[in-house]
Amino acid sequence: MRRHLLSVIAIVAFIGVSAAEASQLVVVESTVAGISSGQILDGAKPLDIAAGKSVTVITESGQVKKLAGPFSGAPAGKAGGGGPDIVASLSRLIEGKSGGGATLGVMRSGKRSPPPGVWDIDAFRSGTHCIVAGSEARLWRAKAKKKAKLQIKTLPYGKKVASNWAAGADVLAWPAAVEIKDGAEYLMRRAKGLTASRVTLRLIPGDTPSDVHRVAWMADNGCVRQAKELLAGLY
Repeated sequence: MRRHLLSVIAIVAFIGVSAAEASQLVVVESTVAGISSGQILDGAKPLDIAAGKSVTVITESGQVKKLAGPFSGAPAGKAGGGGPDIVASLSRLIEGKSGGGATLGVMRSGKRSPPPGVWDIDAFRSGTHCIVAGSEARLWRAKAKKKAKLQIKTLPYGKKVASNWAAGADVLAWPAAVEIKDGAEYLMRRAKGLTASRVTLRLIPGDTPSDVHRVAWMADNGCVRQAKELLAGLY
């Protein structure tokens, strides 16, 4: 009786551990009928992929995996890293439910909007932009043939700071006199320009473990275009 009870306890414990370790995955690319981009899969549920077909997924820990056929088995092992919240954020981003920006297919084809660098800040495009905390911020402009003077003001009451763009230069170091703060809004204008942009900066925590985790963070904090662009370069 005692031995039977111990066996039952061991089985229950094993089932509990297995359930806790079961992980989810999000599909970023698929050539398998019935499996679509943005779909969330149970990592412990067997998956059958025929020869010539493939499914690319991202795990809870931020690992990008391409499962190429012939393949049969559970697509992932233990859960780890960011957890199911990251998978849910990536699913919303891929399905377009986070809003804004071009699709991942357009990003991967190279037909994306400037700036060409994920982290470069378009000085003349209003919106929210994410950079990694502690990194060097760079401003970018599309038309770089002529020299220009850029004025930056921290809203609402900051002092105007001017920086000079040399002729032919499309990037400019963020001026040291303007403090970078998470959630701060900046007014940017060409000297004597008739229009201005309003850029809000969000700082990604420096200890974010991987680019996949950064993608999820950006998607949840208003930097959808950047998140899609960074994700498109990961697989």
